[in-house]
Amino acid sequence: SSGINAEYGEVTIAPVKKKMTCKIGKKKCNPRCTVTKTAGTVSAKSVKICKLLDNGKLNGCKTAKKTKGRFGKSLGKVTDKTTGNYVCVHTEDGVETVGPPTHVTAN
Repeated sequence: SSGINAEYGEVTIAPVKKKMTCKIGKKKCNPRCTVTKTAGTVSAKSVKICKLLDNGKLNGCKTAKKTKGRFGKSLGKVTDKTTGNYVCVHTEDGVETVGPPTHVTAN
């Protein structure tokens, strides 16, 4: 056995893009990721998109929307404060899995 709890399965999160640029003043800024589990299906309610702060804390988390097998969330109207790293976070039964970041640049 590889130490994976078979009851929950292993969660894998991958950003759709590692880097993206969003235009200030526009609303089309939507970091997305794929989330898969070795057992069961991933519920959209269990995935959120958060800004990853420099201190490692998560900020402004919003429940993701699932579209065509990808999870994402519009960041709203883009401002210079939008720039930063965003991660997908999967939570199930109190266990959080944080995916690799997508770096968003607002300009």
